Amino acid sequence: MERTIRRWPPLLYFYGEGSGESTITTDLWSFFIQDDFRPLPTLTINVGLRYDLDTDGNNPDFTSPLQPEARGRDTNNWQPRAGFSWDVTGTGRHVVRGGVGLFTGRYLLIPAHGELQQNSYTGWIIQQPRERCGFRPPDRSQQPEEHRLPPSEGRHAYR
Repeated sequence: MERTIRRWPPLLYFYGEGSGESTITTDLWSFFIQDDFRPLPTLTINVGLRYDLDTDGNNPDFTSPLQPEARGRDTNNWQPRAGFSWDVTGTGRHVVRGGVGLFTGRYLLIPAHGELQQNSYTGWIIQQPRERCGFRPPDRSQQPEEHRLPPSEGRHAYR
């Protein structure tokens, strides 16, 4: 199967200007609570809950022409967890363990600084598929075999 580029060069290109200087002050507040209980001598269950608040890591008050309303502070960071440990035979030789949880990560400050330095958009490209512009790729079925790219080269040529 032949693979080709299906887009024209950009129709529209936006860019932003901004100061190279930016300062972000943020605090990370967290708490965690966990408890273990043993409903059976061979079964231990643990449950926990963690909460994280990154005060300004996502630039909550930031606005720009492309984002006219501030996004606000991210506060829904409740992270429940549960796990178990089951001693199958009661001798400690065969133990089954498992657990599940919901986890969040801290905001990376590099994108936040880039947002402030470049006014939220460094380069947005708007492209249209060629078919929408009235262009149809040529029919290559009549092309001589020696002019065609092998499938592996064509598949990786534009990645």
